[in-house]
Formats: sequence, C-alpha cells, structure tokens
Amino acid sequence: MDRRFGSVSDVVLVFGDCLRVLTPYVSRVGIEWDDGKNYDDWDAIAQTLYATVVGGTIAYTVEGEGFGKLTPYGMIMPDYSNKSLLFSMQSGRNAPFLKLAGSELPFDTAVFLELTSEGSPTGHKLRSPLRNTEFAALLRSTDEEREIVNVIISEK
Repeated sequence: MDRRFGSVSDVVLVFGDCLRVLTPYVSRVGIEWDDGKNYDDWDAIAQTLYATVVGGTIAYTVEGEGFGKLTPYGMIMPDYSNKSLLFSMQSGRNAPFLKLAGSELPFDTAVFLELTSEGSPTGHKLRSPLRNTEFAALLRSTDEEREIVNVIISEK
C-alpha cells in the first residue's frame, strides 16, 4: 500500500483554501462569510468543512485508536482540559485553535484561544499568519493523549 503523508499544517492550509474558494459562491445566495457579518449558514458550512477536511484526515490517520473528535470549528468550549484539539507549535497546547480570520486576504490568519492552567478560556485571543503557523493535533481519549504533526493524506 502506498501512503502519502503531509502535515496537520498542510491540511489546515487546504481547509483555508476551501473556505476562500467558496466565498464568491455563497455570496451569490446571500450567505455572509466575513467576520462580524457571518451567521448560522456560514458557520454550518465552515464547521462541516473543518470536520471533514481537517478532522476526517486526522481521524483516518489514527483510525481505531479511540480518540475524541476535535473541538468544533469556531466554537468556544467552556473547558478544554480533556478535549482533542489543534494548537500551534509556536504557542503551545494552552492555546487551542478556534478559527480562521482575515487580515490581508480572507482566512489568512489563524485564531487561537488563550487558556488558564485549568483549561478554561481567558477571553484573550492570539492571532498568527496562517502560512507561518505550524499546527499539531493533541488527541485525547479517556486514558491516553497523543500529539501528531503528520497525517495520511492519501492511500492507494
């Protein structure tokens, strides 16, 4: 079997590209996607893409190992202490990935939440240029946790 590997960062970049490509099409049917203007329709699209493109790729890589799904895209959880999540290698585990936002281009910036030592959000957000961010996944189950940086992109 021939496997092609990539990084979690590669998969998040693909996710950002997917969001960016969709924007003119969803705009045609009146779905707002820009920060501060978006609402439930765009949130549902973005969450589904994230769960499929990012979450699905990571889940396939660790298939059958019993880890929890990644925290939902764009949703702030009250407690991250036992959740599977993405984080930036630069900021560390105490800053889980929340969403992509725009700076110069749509979805070119990764947004992370700052956490307390107990795993609760402080209310402060960190921003990082997407292309300069090294992502890792912290996967948790009831009895184990594991960090992954590389994922299976395709298998033939």
